[in-house]
Amino acid sequence: MVEVKNPLRTLGHAKWQIVDQVVSSATNMVLTFALASQVSDVEFGTFATTFAAWTFFLGSSRVIGGDLLLLRSAENDFDLGTYAGRLLPFSAGYGFIGLVMCTVAALAIGGSALSVLVALGVGLPALLVQDALRYIFFAADRAREAAVMDAIWFVVQAALMVVVMTTDTTPKSWMFVAAWAGGATCSLAVAYLTARLGSTVALALAAPKRWIDGDVRRALSFLIDFLLGGGVAQLGLVGVAAIIGFEAVGSLRGAIALFAPSLTLVSGFRIFILPRLRSQFLENAATARRTAYGVAAMFVGLNVAWGVLLWAVSPTLGPKVLGDTWPGARSVLFVVALSQIVWASGFAFADLARASVRPRSLVSGRVVIAGTSLLTMVVGAWGWDLRGAALGQLVGVTSGVAVWLVLTGRTPTQAAVDR
Repeated sequence: MVEVKNPLRTLGHAKWQIVDQVVSSATNMVLTFALASQVSDVEFGTFATTFAAWTFFLGSSRVIGGDLLLLRSAENDFDLGTYAGRLLPFSAGYGFIGLVMCTVAALAIGGSALSVLVALGVGLPALLVQDALRYIFFAADRAREAAVMDAIWFVVQAALMVVVMTTDTTPKSWMFVAAWAGGATCSLAVAYLTARLGSTVALALAAPKRWIDGDVRRALSFLIDFLLGGGVAQLGLVGVAAIIGFEAVGSLRGAIALFAPSLTLVSGFRIFILPRLRSQFLENAATARRTAYGVAAMFVGLNVAWGVLLWAVSPTLGPKVLGDTWPGARSVLFVVALSQIVWASGFAFADLARASVRPRSLVSGRVVIAGTSLLTMVVGAWGWDLRGAALGQLVGVTSGVAVWLVLTGRTPTQAAVDR
């Protein structure tokens, strides 16, 4: 495992993780921009609100799946074959739970959200297993294979979306979601057949054992951490939709989507850095903390650079990729840019908290962040409409980073690790 001394120098060692994340994020960007350019701002806002289900299921399965696998890979007794055999069936089962929940929600909500939720639900099992397989590749130092898998997803998805946009009927949101999920399913099938994991999974199915066996406390703290973080963020968007309409959520999503390239680099490097922060923490907590500060500075620099470039090209780029959603997105672009810059810096400190495996710190920090974020976003939307919601999001994100700074500013002793 490559040691992390200087984050900028180490960036080159994470090239395949970053390449994979670029390709993986490109699939989501194509879905977002193709849909926004083809449908009305209201329909895109409906899609953006209901698509929070994908963010929820991906995030929750990842924190107790892929992230847990990466942390385990930094520990001495790690056996990839055993954990891969447990993770894939776990992800498939979690996806089927998502299918049932999306179907129930679709029937309850109805309207244009129904078809989007059904298309998403049908694709969830394959989508979550595909993401789990990516993390297995990362843990095995086979990130190049993950990048190839996601490249197949991108190509198949793009071909299917071209078909959708050239049909005689008016394109609908669910068609784009189906094309996106279909690409993921094809890439999963190809990667699984060539990954030489079949015997491992067959063995795990023959002698099933829970994925989180022996790690329930850590997995539970990660899940609570996500529910209070990403889960509450999605709830805040639903609250914004209820107060000022679906198109407002579409505008926020559209503005955030324009920051996808820089956040993609951040996400790719996080996959690389998380197990290394864990290894450093086990040896010297102070060193891990210094690394986190260096990574945070690098993340801020990447997002500031992209923000400046985006500000220059957005008048030309925005209308082309966001269509009717662009006017609303433009009105909050500056505030959203500040939110993304601050948010990126917080990733490093949140990952340090995970690497230190201090469940109480994770949960207590998230309780403060969740309450502040939800309150500021909803109050902002209630008092000042779209701009108020964006400003509330910025306040919530800033408070979150402040909480992580306080928690990770204390160098814990090894005795306090699992407290």
